[in-house]
Amino acid sequence: MTILRLVIADSRRVLRGHDHYWTVIRDLTAEGQGCTTTAIADQCEPGVGKAVRDYVRRLIRAGIAYRGADDLVYLKERPRDTPRLLRDGSESELWRGRQQMWNVMRRAAGGFTLQELSIDATTDTASVSEDAAQRYCRILFHAGLLIVANPKRNHGERLVYRLTGSGNTGPKAPVAIEARGVYDPNIERVVGEPVAEEIEQ
Repeated sequence: MTILRLVIADSRRVLRGHDHYWTVIRDLTAEGQGCTTTAIADQCEPGVGKAVRDYVRRLIRAGIAYRGADDLVYLKERPRDTPRLLRDGSESELWRGRQQMWNVMRRAAGGFTLQELSIDATTDTASVSEDAAQRYCRILFHAGLLIVANPKRNHGERLVYRLTGSGNTGPKAPVAIEARGVYDPNIERVVGEPVAEEIEQ
């Protein structure tokens, strides 16, 4: 097995995923007109037609979009933030909980324990378990966005996490991604451009 350390010297926005599809749909329907899924896919990376159609179906099931008699897709609602939807059109509770955790982290200047994060991030519309809080904190810690504020804690004392000075990057919750690419053992390099996609934690 070959283990590689990938160093990302530069990156560009990948024109795929729900965030990008939603931006394109909003742009194409900005004046109240409809659009086709083909027109949406034309402004994305090649080969995402199936994913675009799937996201449009989610929007329709959520009541955010509808298909007109002319078979074009129209928007009933135009929220600025990307609708995070499951296949049945319901809102993703995982995403909602992650966003709530991020909101709590940004407000907790003095730091927080996993228990505090779980309690403070749980609302009437989002339930965040301590296990979910631990998984998300682990991801952000390894990314360098979180630090342990009490590394020399007493025995039995809970870990206290805190965002780093540069970790509070903005209102949208960071997401975990995984990259897929091709490694050529003949030249011992990754060839082409790895594709990064959001994964569920």
